[in-house]
Amino acid sequence: RAHNPWHKVVELPPRDEKTDDCSINVWVTDGERRNIGFYDFAENVWIFGKAYGKVTHWAYLPEVKP
Repeated sequence: RAHNPWHKVVELPPRDEKTDDCSINVWVTDGERRNIGFYDFAENVWIFGKAYGKVTHWAYLPEVKP
């Protein structure tokens, strides 16, 4: 995947070990803008910045890539 780090949202990021309700922080995009965000498994929504939003793809942050 080195040539294309972006994952479609049908494949969710891994859960954060510190909380079962949220994913690890990742890059998210709506197709136009990028931001750091996470997926809230309890609410089934993407959260980035200070808002909920439509996310089309996500990518690992360089420091947390497994």
